[in-house]
Amino acid sequence: MNFIISCLLIYLSLIIGNIFSSFIPLPSSILGMLFLYFLLLSRQISERYTAPVCVFLMKYMVLLFVPVSVGIIAYWNEMKTALLPIIFACIFGSIILIIAVGFSVEIYERRINKTNNKNSTVEVKK
Repeated sequence: MNFIISCLLIYLSLIIGNIFSSFIPLPSSILGMLFLYFLLLSRQISERYTAPVCVFLMKYMVLLFVPVSVGIIAYWNEMKTALLPIIFACIFGSIILIIAVGFSVEIYERRINKTNNKNSTVEVKK
């Protein structure tokens, strides 16, 4: 039963992503994952409801990369002509991603520290 509920929650987030993709120019799967992320972040749903399917998918995630690998091998001749731009995009995309994650973590840690400082200071009135 937990597995079915977990599947339904993930599929429902994908459906909501499909609805929002008609208004926002992003892929529906990304919007669905963001919706699910914000539901988990705001504690509207507990992670125990999505855990059964997530554990299952993580266990077999390697199989999801097989079609990509076969596609790269099948189209290697066409990819050789654009190899330099592909490598360039991968390297600089990774650098931009690392910088963005670093800034995001710094902002998050500042917010956590502000919250902890507010909670730890207690005013004593005389």
